[in-house]
Amino acid sequence: MAPLVSITDTLAVNPVDAVNGFDAFKSLRLWTPAGARGVFGGQVIAQAMQAASRTVTDKQLHSQHCYFMLPLVHAQQDGKTVFILMASYSSPPKPLPKLPPTEADSAQIKEADAKDDPTITGPVKFDGLDKGQSSAAPGTSKSVRFDVPHPGNSALPKDVADDALAARPAPRPFAEHYQIPFPKDVKPWADATVEEDMWANFLRAAEFRGLQLGSRARAVQNYINERRQSPIQIAIARQQAGEWGTSRAIWLKPLLGRDEVLDENTIKALFGFMTDFQFIGTAAVTVGLSGMSKPRLGMMASLDHSMHYNPLPPNFDITRPLLHVMEAASVDVPSGRGLVRGLLYTDDGYLLATTAQEGVVRASFGKDQRPTTEARRNKTAAKL
Repeated sequence: MAPLVSITDTLAVNPVDAVNGFDAFKSLRLWTPAGARGVFGGQVIAQAMQAASRTVTDKQLHSQHCYFMLPLVHAQQDGKTVFILMASYSSPPKPLPKLPPTEADSAQIKEADAKDDPTITGPVKFDGLDKGQSSAAPGTSKSVRFDVPHPGNSALPKDVADDALAARPAPRPFAEHYQIPFPKDVKPWADATVEEDMWANFLRAAEFRGLQLGSRARAVQNYINERRQSPIQIAIARQQAGEWGTSRAIWLKPLLGRDEVLDENTIKALFGFMTDFQFIGTAAVTVGLSGMSKPRLGMMASLDHSMHYNPLPPNFDITRPLLHVMEAASVDVPSGRGLVRGLLYTDDGYLLATTAQEGVVRASFGKDQRPTTEARRNKTAAKL
């Protein structure tokens, strides 16, 4: 089944008249997942990066860190979608000293709703290389020299210096590249089941056993419909369970149309869209919270999203599945916060980007069961 909306339309922004001196853009389409409080954060991130990219020339996206200020409500007026306005600029209002050419250029992004209240803000940085130029290109060495004392110049007696050198561990050999290795215990894309089929099988099994799921069945069917219409396919590469109770891995496969071609910055913006799927949910599952747990998951929402990109490998194919390995770094239910980090790989093991996200993770407790933060504990103790 072909996706309802193409990747190009999902990420598209169109320029409009400048707003208060800012370059301004508006979204072509917005998507609010079933049951969500607002528009999907990954799409907001991707469109913001697209807007920022339109304010610079011949620069590659290096990193981004976006903060969600308010939920963006997907409204309708006269049967037409009310689109958000995104404003970006490549030069701050007040002049700053010009950076050397080798330093990073940056574009600030701001996205606002119809009331001009900011919904997302943060920097998007671009490296100093032209598009298509590798950081390891000949003649672009960025090595740094250090004055390392030679044993012959040491103030120590020669025999003491020789003994110290002999006892020193052998240094690691020089290597041009390093990355955290691709995980070995994930299910290959060819053996994984896409989520729409997995959940359809779940509903069939429940019906066969005579289980009455009620509203849960409708929620699952809504999710199946969304997955079938999405331009991104998702499949579980490693369940978050057992020894992997704090980590999960999912395959993400873009479904491009026959004539769709994405440039490098659009591909990196797409990474921002894709990696928001199930990201902060990793934190909730880590502490045993879900829609059916006791206590039940009360609220979950992303607060920010950051990415650092590696150069795309030669002959990179965006139609191939990508692996996002996500891990909870910390979760504190009393304060309602969770922090997750991730690694995005090609299916043959190249690390494309590192990701991180903080979000709200709250449990729904009874009146007398809700955990308290340290501040509340101290306030209660002061009353005793």
